[in-house]
Amino acid sequence: MKRESLRLSCQYNARGTQANLAREDRIYAAILALLAGCYSAQVFTPLRINNDAVILLSVAESAARHGGFLFHGRTTLYPPGYPALLASLLRMGAAHTWVIVAINAIFLFLGMLAARYILTVAFFHEPRYALRVCAVSLLSFVFIIFFTIPLTDFPFFCLAMCCLASMEHILRMRVDGRFWLWLTGTLILLLVSIATRRVGLALIPAFLWMAISHSTVKTYLQAMSRRRVLVVIGSLAFVVIFAIGWTAAKLNVSLRDFESTIQGHTLAYAVSSIVDFRLRELGQITVNVPFLALPKFAQQMVPWAGALSLTAIIAGLFLKRKTLGPSDAFAIGYLAILSAWPLYDPRLWLPLIPLLISYCALTGAYIAARHRRMPGELVAVYLTVYSVMGLVWLASSTMITFSRSAFLTMYVPRNEFGPTYCAVLGACKGGFDPKAVDQNAAHLLRLYK
Repeated sequence: MKRESLRLSCQYNARGTQANLAREDRIYAAILALLAGCYSAQVFTPLRINNDAVILLSVAESAARHGGFLFHGRTTLYPPGYPALLASLLRMGAAHTWVIVAINAIFLFLGMLAARYILTVAFFHEPRYALRVCAVSLLSFVFIIFFTIPLTDFPFFCLAMCCLASMEHILRMRVDGRFWLWLTGTLILLLVSIATRRVGLALIPAFLWMAISHSTVKTYLQAMSRRRVLVVIGSLAFVVIFAIGWTAAKLNVSLRDFESTIQGHTLAYAVSSIVDFRLRELGQITVNVPFLALPKFAQQMVPWAGALSLTAIIAGLFLKRKTLGPSDAFAIGYLAILSAWPLYDPRLWLPLIPLLISYCALTGAYIAARHRRMPGELVAVYLTVYSVMGLVWLASSTMITFSRSAFLTMYVPRNEFGPTYCAVLGACKGGFDPKAVDQNAAHLLRLYK
């Protein structure tokens, strides 16, 4: 009787667990559907711009008029990929705000599908956990705020995730005709990614890791002598260095960013600034609130939140050391580039957010396995607060999208081009300084309406 009771109890508990998991899956599916609807609704927004968007839109106009990829007659540090897309829209007469945001939506959803595949095969091996990471990523204020602005982030996010998903798939394929087709497609995605954003160079280590990690290559290397292996690796390293140098030269990747930022400062100051930038950016992403929107006492805690997240990310990478794949090589390469980048902007982390969340999840799961109750409760509280903040930012963005005439009072006063918006869209209640109007930005607001 006792054995029978125990068996029935186990069956009941298993059914209860399955029912809870199914309920959670439905909840996350509903959340993803809600988020997809809210993001799609942003196509009705008026054009939102910042400094980077003004440069990209101007370069696209110059290219569309056969003037080259120039800004005020000079080359820029931006690769030509995204401006070329905007230029093609201008030539077709389709460079409207809703079209640009709709393209961002397509890039976002394709990127999330690719990220779901990566997370399923390389991290969690269960689709439900990958869906949760995607939902948490979509609730990040970085995704929400920059989704409506014509920038390179979402095109690059899509291209990078699709490239990594292809690499993860190739790693699990046999060498046959389909293998070479996939490899060719991956190389094309890699090159287009680099032509969209310079940080796409981080995909090169991922590609190399995929190549040397493939079972066929491993078998071939094991059959070779040590001298031949060293010659092959040395030759490959030379080709890669040459390719990176050539690509950097062609895409105008120079040291101007570093020179303009570091000029007049010591190396120690530059290093401390970069560390402060990265911790503040990561801290904002962790608390899911932009730095300037936080009260002053909370702003002092942001770098500590960033340091905690960075520790969890590094710990997650360490826990995954025995199963490192192309996605992990990309993350390591991307983090290495950011560790040397002297500019400040939270959106620099956008293409990496799903992977960062996954590494933190691995660290959290490891801690929870040792301390079962408290970490789980803390994570639940944190995710609740994080999600609420994300929904607040999404609701705010949606209100701005459908604000119509109230756009001048809801969005414009907080934008650096406030006087320009007032001059183009109509007189603001508080008036504006005509001298502060950026004529180039005003022209763009009229062109891409």
